[in-house]
Amino acid sequence: MDLSDDLTAIDPLNIEGELLKQAQKFSYYSGLYENAKKDCEILEIGLTQCQASARIKGQEECEAKGTRPTVAVLDGYINSDESCNKITLNLADTKYKLGLLKSLMQSLSHKKDMLVQLSANQRTEKGIYS
Repeated sequence: MDLSDDLTAIDPLNIEGELLKQAQKFSYYSGLYENAKKDCEILEIGLTQCQASARIKGQEECEAKGTRPTVAVLDGYINSDESCNKITLNLADTKYKLGLLKSLMQSLSHKKDMLVQLSANQRTEKGIYS
């Protein structure tokens, strides 16, 4: 919560300075977002490969026992595979971080809109009192 408060705080006495820093902040968090997105995609690929391996292993074990590998049985192999479970947990954590970064970027976008409006208001006030 502190991070989002720090990022979205506006110093009304320094709107120009806030505007100057805005693009840099957005760019930084956009880069973090893209990295997290890449990490998610890599984990999803790894999970698909792990599930395929577990499915193949389950199918081979069923055939060795002389039983028919049903979808439910193969899903059981996938769900009990420790590697797949580990990747699933890492993927959930990475998706959580991705969501947080997306929210921060949206907040920064809203902040930009507010700064632009505040800057316009200040210019208008200066024109009225000049």
